Amino acid sequence: MAETLFMDSIIRPNRSLSEDGRRKVILAFAGLSLIPAVIFMRVGAAPVLIYIALVVGAVIAALALSARRGETHERVRVSARRIAVSRHAPGGETLVWESATAFTRVAVIDEEFGPGVLKLQLSGREIQIARDLSRPERLAFAHRLKLAISRATAPGA
Repeated sequence: MAETLFMDSIIRPNRSLSEDGRRKVILAFAGLSLIPAVIFMRVGAAPVLIYIALVVGAVIAALALSARRGETHERVRVSARRIAVSRHAPGGETLVWESATAFTRVAVIDEEFGPGVLKLQLSGREIQIARDLSRPERLAFAHRLKLAISRATAPGA
């Protein structure tokens, strides 16, 4: 029989470009890079073309790396028996934390001017979670997580 989940959240990093948007940015950047390339070619400064090609390649590599990072996510599940945190990458899922729901503490280290930190703690062990959320999102997530744990550990859950 499957466990009843009181929380099953997936946290993804923010990415503003879709695959189509990334392609358009690369084409626009490469196209605009042709302007100085042609100008430098006409004045006989051909070695500058190597530099321009390297810059365009670096931008393409950075956007590809960003897209790959956007495929990762973190999953937090709360049941009456356990809290499980897994991290997902393009290569697969890895369970990084598992603990008894009743004994796990949610720690919010809220810095006034910093991003704040959200941790699960149990018997001297801890793990930082929800790193990809903004400060307000992380605080709201902490509230929902505490509520889920409270409901999961309530008598009759």
